[in-house]
Amino acid sequence: MAKHKNKHRWFMLGLLSALIAAPNATFIRSVVAETGVLQFNIYRFAAATIVTAPIVWRHRKKYRPKNIPSMIAGSLLMTVAVLSYVSALKVAPASYVTIITLLTPIIFMIYASRLTGERFDSRSLAGVSLAAAGGLVLVAGPVALKQQGNFVFYPLGTALTLINCMTFPLSIIFFAKANKRGIPMTALMGVSTATTLVCAVVLVIVTKTPVPVPQPQVAATALYSGVMVAVVARSLNIASYEHIGAVVSSSLGYLESLLAIVLPVLILGERLSREMVVGGVLILVGVFVVEHHKSRHHKHHHAFHHH
Repeated sequence: MAKHKNKHRWFMLGLLSALIAAPNATFIRSVVAETGVLQFNIYRFAAATIVTAPIVWRHRKKYRPKNIPSMIAGSLLMTVAVLSYVSALKVAPASYVTIITLLTPIIFMIYASRLTGERFDSRSLAGVSLAAAGGLVLVAGPVALKQQGNFVFYPLGTALTLINCMTFPLSIIFFAKANKRGIPMTALMGVSTATTLVCAVVLVIVTKTPVPVPQPQVAATALYSGVMVAVVARSLNIASYEHIGAVVSSSLGYLESLLAIVLPVLILGERLSREMVVGGVLILVGVFVVEHHKSRHHKHHHAFHHH
């Protein structure tokens, strides 16, 4: 009973991370066109680095040879992931990018199976399949209905988004390894944000890109995206992974897609389309199936600890 309650608690923390991160793409899309990819990433990761610097310094003695490789690998992969994601949002519609990022949880499950030995039964896969179908319906449905003429393909946007899909889940696995070896999640996120900040600054210097003082809306978005999403939500997601497994984490990823579309309905009073209803139901059913399954094959066989 205590073990079940503890797992439920970690599931709720994973859900909280999805709630925090859901509006992220919308906010980034609203400012990145006028701000620029490198400038915005400097703003948001400067904020995140400042917030996490005391934590990184406090745990400096835990950065030992056995966990440094995983920490560095995770940080560099996360840098590639966040830069490619914001770049994709600048060159392609958010709905187009969202459709492709539905691949991320599936890729995460493949990584977990190959690298950690985590196994999935048919019921788990059925739950994730339902969630994936729901995500596809709620995102692709409205696009297909409103699309006039031939489908528009964005080669650069597609390539950048696929890079994000491949690097983000792999970075999470490396961070989880470093966490099990003694580095706290918040310290890992601090190192990650500092790495991204340094890389963005180097690119700005090399390309001679100006970085002006951000406008209030840009600054607020950078604080939210850099601190609440990049540090708080990601730390919660990584911390919950060991306790709820890759399948539940993947399903929560699809739930986050639902929330990202439903939020404007709740806040701005927009109409709820049939595609949102069908997709939302499929996602919620998928999460329910995965969360309540009891698999004899499921095990947390990790060389590590986990959005």
